[in-house]
Amino acid sequence: MKNIELENSILSCMMLDEECSKDCNLLSKDDFTHTTNIMIFQAIRSLVQREKPIDYLTVYQELKQEVSITYLSDLANSMPTTANFKEYIRQLKDLTLKRQLSKLGQALTDKNKTGKELIEFAETEIFALSEKTTIGEFVEIKDIILDVYLDIDKRYQNDELEGITTGYHALDKATDGLKKKNLIYLAGRPSMGKTALAINIAEKNVLAGNSVAIFSLEMGKEELVKRLILGVSYINSQKIKNKELTADEWGRMLKGANALLDKKLFIEDNTSLTVAEMTSMCRRIKRDKGLDLVIIDYLQLISSNNSKLSRREEIDSISKNLKAMAKELDVPVIVISSLSRATEQRQNKRPVLSDLRESGQIEYDADLVMFVHREEYYNPTEENKEEAEIIIAKQRNGQLGIVKLGWLGPYTKFVDASHIERRGSYGR
Repeated sequence: MKNIELENSILSCMMLDEECSKDCNLLSKDDFTHTTNIMIFQAIRSLVQREKPIDYLTVYQELKQEVSITYLSDLANSMPTTANFKEYIRQLKDLTLKRQLSKLGQALTDKNKTGKELIEFAETEIFALSEKTTIGEFVEIKDIILDVYLDIDKRYQNDELEGITTGYHALDKATDGLKKKNLIYLAGRPSMGKTALAINIAEKNVLAGNSVAIFSLEMGKEELVKRLILGVSYINSQKIKNKELTADEWGRMLKGANALLDKKLFIEDNTSLTVAEMTSMCRRIKRDKGLDLVIIDYLQLISSNNSKLSRREEIDSISKNLKAMAKELDVPVIVISSLSRATEQRQNKRPVLSDLRESGQIEYDADLVMFVHREEYYNPTEENKEEAEIIIAKQRNGQLGIVKLGWLGPYTKFVDASHIERRGSYGR
C-alpha cells in the first residue's frame, strides 16, 4: 500500500511547477512513506508557507544539504509534464486511506474493549478517515448555475419548500422547511410543549410519507406511541384515565392507529446512547428504509464516552458530533434542549440564545434555533389560553422572528393559529 514512484512524481511536479507546489496543503507528511520523500515534502511546504521560490536548488538549501543535490535534480527532471498532478494526488490519498484502514483493523483486535465499543470506534474512525482523505475542489459556476436556477423555478412554480415540512404553514413559511444537513435545536422551559411540538412534526411527516427516526431518551416508546395515536385522533388523554371515551372517540382512535400503522417511523428509547451509536443506527435505517428526519429528545440526556471531560466540555463535544451527524446523514436533525432558569428571573419570560444551557457551542453549531414559549404558563388568561409562540432565535439562512401557533393543551398538540377557532373538529 505504498508507491515510491507515485510519491516521486508528486514531488517532481511540485519542484517543476509553482502551481503544483501551492497545492502542497492538499497533502500531509503521512501521505508519504519514504523517509527522504517526507523530508523533501516538508521542505517544499516550508518554502511555500514563506512564499519562497521552489526548485531543486532551493529545496536542497532548505534541507541544509541533508539530501543529495543529484537526487533532487534527478527527481525534479524526471517528470516531463504536470498535467496529471491532481490524479497523482488522488491515487496517493487512496493509498494513505488503505494504510490507515489497515491500522484500524489492527486496533480492532483490542481485547480490552467490548464488541459494542469497537463497532462505535470503527464507525467514528472510518467517517473521520473519509473526511481527511477527501480532496476538495472548486466547481465553476457555469457547471451548476442552470441546475440551481431550475430548482428555484420549480419550487417557485409549485410552491415547494427547500426542506421538508414542519407541518405548520406559518413555520414552513418562516423557515422554508427543515433543510438537509441542518442541526436544529428546539428548546424551552419545562411544560412549554417542546417535546409535543417535535412529536407533532414527526406525526405530520410520517403521515406525508416521510421516514422519521426518533431517539426518545426521556419518554418510553410505548408512551410516545400513545401520544402519537391520541394526538392524530384528537383524543383527550384524561378521558382514557377516567374511562369516559365515547363510541365516536373509540372510532377516531382506531382510525388514528391505523393511519400510523404502516408509516416509516422508527423509535429507540435506550437512555444510554452516544451520538456515534445513534448515527450508526440511522445509517442503517437510511440504507435499508430511507431517512428524511431525525429527532432526539433530548440533548442533556445524550451519553458521552469520555468521563474525564467537564459537563461543559461534554456538551461541546456532543453538539459538534450532532452537527457532523446531520452532515453525514444528509437530513435535518432536531435536538430538543432544556433552558437555564434565567428566563424565570426576567420580567419578559421569552427565551433568548444565552438561555441555552451549559454551552455556547450549541448556538455556534446550530443552523436553526427555535424556542417554544406559552405566555399562559406565566400569566394565564382566557385570551392567551390557546396561544403559543415559536421564537426563531437563530436561522443561518433566514430571518428571525416569532411564529404564532395554536396550543390545544388537552391533546398536547400544536395547530396552525388560523385553525384554533375550529373547535368542533378537535372533538370538543
